[in-house]
Amino acid sequence: TGVDYSLYFTLSLLINSLLFLVFNVMVILFGQIWGNHVVLTALHALSLTLFLSTPHHLRTTMLKRELDWKRFRILHLAGYLAGSAISIVMALKGFGVYALLAGNFIVPMPYIYDLFIREKWRPGWRLDWQAIRPAWYFGLTRIGSNLSRTGRGLGESALFVGQLGFGSYGLFTRGVSLSHLLCTKLPGQAMAALYPVLTKLEPGSERFNRAALTLLRFITWLVAPIAIIGSELAPALIQLVYGEKWLAVIPLMSWLFVLAFIGAVYEVIYLVLLANNSQRQCLYLDIGQTAITLVLLVLFLSAGAVAYIQGLVVGYFLVLLVAVAWSVRQANLSWLAVLKTVTEPLLGAGLAYLVLDWLAVRVWGQPGLLWDAAYVFIFFMTYLLVMRILFVQQLCALVNYFPFSMRIKQWMWL
Repeated sequence: TGVDYSLYFTLSLLINSLLFLVFNVMVILFGQIWGNHVVLTALHALSLTLFLSTPHHLRTTMLKRELDWKRFRILHLAGYLAGSAISIVMALKGFGVYALLAGNFIVPMPYIYDLFIREKWRPGWRLDWQAIRPAWYFGLTRIGSNLSRTGRGLGESALFVGQLGFGSYGLFTRGVSLSHLLCTKLPGQAMAALYPVLTKLEPGSERFNRAALTLLRFITWLVAPIAIIGSELAPALIQLVYGEKWLAVIPLMSWLFVLAFIGAVYEVIYLVLLANNSQRQCLYLDIGQTAITLVLLVLFLSAGAVAYIQGLVVGYFLVLLVAVAWSVRQANLSWLAVLKTVTEPLLGAGLAYLVLDWLAVRVWGQPGLLWDAAYVFIFFMTYLLVMRILFVQQLCALVNYFPFSMRIKQWMWL
């Protein structure tokens, strides 16, 4: 592959060794205050997983770079199944908190076995600052981005609870969790899997741009109808998932689904910038998003959660425009291509909703899960039909990447 993994293995092991020492010293110091020997012993034991994380993440990175998804899935599944089983058995045998810790030791083991036993890989135990300097700076910017995102969440929770109380914050987080579950969970997994593919392409090349727009089309074509149908069926969703005690979340859901769609588009553009070696711009975007969030909390939170979410929609949309502008300049994407890719599913899902509303397919006032399930099914079938009629070339190009693409094309008459 042309990558000297020994450099990164050695550096990672040195960093984790330092973290191991710092963490255990802090545990000892706090132990003078807590005096809970069970918790202290558990924390000391947990710190050992730092040494397991080095070969674990190294093997994960190798498999992703090689696009060996089959072996990655096998090792991932084996680790989590074994970890869960051992944790359950230990819990039943009365091991208490150590049953919770067991999974952290078991999950990395299949990766470690695959690296050292099956592949017979051995580290070279050497460091070369000139060779690892780009990766070092890349890592520092990513740490900065993660700290910014973490600070954003902490600031939001602290100010939200301070202004509106725990009850209102609970409603807000429930709504955010549901919108993210429906709109960003699956796209997030797809983006994580496809990111290594983007990094193998020449930044700014025609192949890179085509892959980036294809990823954007896949995400937006999936998220746009979910956001629209989620907004429409928010009362039924809240009652189904959370129960009647959480019906106060309903007024937040329409704007939260808009925010989730903007967030999905933003994450794709963000990923494109990151794959284009524009990690500094990604750091600036994270800092800007955090700053906007804190300002909106101060300005709009006193007016209520809905006003704050509306402010987030406007603020994050502006950040998205900046991200697209940077992707146009840094990665040679086209404003027109991005705009067309984003508006296609919005138009298709909007027309599908209007068609169903005009045909009065949904029997209003008739409660029940079956009515809502039928509405969702008919909506998505109408959405696919609209996309088949209006954007047949784009749909055909997207289907080509799917498993059983020929059968899908026959079913859709492509």
